[in-house]
Amino acid sequence: MGPWMHGGGDGWGWMFGWHLLWWVPFIVLVVAIVVALTRTRRDTTTRPEPEQILAERYARGEIDTEEYERRRQALQ
Repeated sequence: MGPWMHGGGDGWGWMFGWHLLWWVPFIVLVVAIVVALTRTRRDTTTRPEPEQILAERYARGEIDTEEYERRRQALQ
């Protein structure tokens, strides 16, 4: 029989090692998930298309019909 079966200190070292083998990857996985969920994505911010901006300006009355049509044609 080995010393770990008679209360020797070797058993605790192995048990600690096995716990580390499980806990370290688990903690890394949890941190990776939290970072992925809380990261602000820069590519998700959508900018309005030029045609949309032009239509909004026309709807607000900032430009008249002639100017709207001229600029819409230029964009196409």
